[in-house]
Amino acid sequence: MGLKRAKITVGGGLKGAFTAGVDATLCRELGCDFFDNVYAYSVGVYSSTFATANQPDVIEETWKNLVHGTQLVDLKNFRLGKPILNLEYLEEIFQDERSALDLDTVFSSKTKLTYV
Repeated sequence: MGLKRAKITVGGGLKGAFTAGVDATLCRELGCDFFDNVYAYSVGVYSSTFATANQPDVIEETWKNLVHGTQLVDLKNFRLGKPILNLEYLEEIFQDERSALDLDTVFSSKTKLTYV
């Protein structure tokens, strides 16, 4: 049994943009099945899963085009007594065709995904 390769994908709100870029680049450069195990938490779950699905462009485009400016985070909401982070919007994005995940590829991947 040879050496195994693992990746830990960090989360933490807007750090997800950086993580998405890293995961997309690793997927393009090394392939979607380079890592034997992937551990992710918080927003890192999204980019890790899309990388495992060999969809680096989807997660990168999501961060570039769908969650910039005040689309996801609006500091004015604090004064209005609303959440600053619009999680409903984020959930909506990943439930329609804008950021559709190829579940068949995820489930057939040799990479073991662990969400912590």
